[in-house]
Amino acid sequence: MSLSFSEVLLRGSCCEPKFQHHHRTMWSVLLANNTSLLFFSFHIIIG
Repeated sequence: MSLSFSEVLLRGSCCEPKFQHHHRTMWSVLLANNTSLLFFSFHIIIG
């Protein structure tokens, strides 16, 4: 997973105009994954 994120960052730095879009996409995916992980951990703690 970290490899794909680093690849996106590397590609973004190569093509500057697209960097912002890739960065936003990466962060939205990262946030979504973190949210699901938080819910999962809470479910384990509660249940």
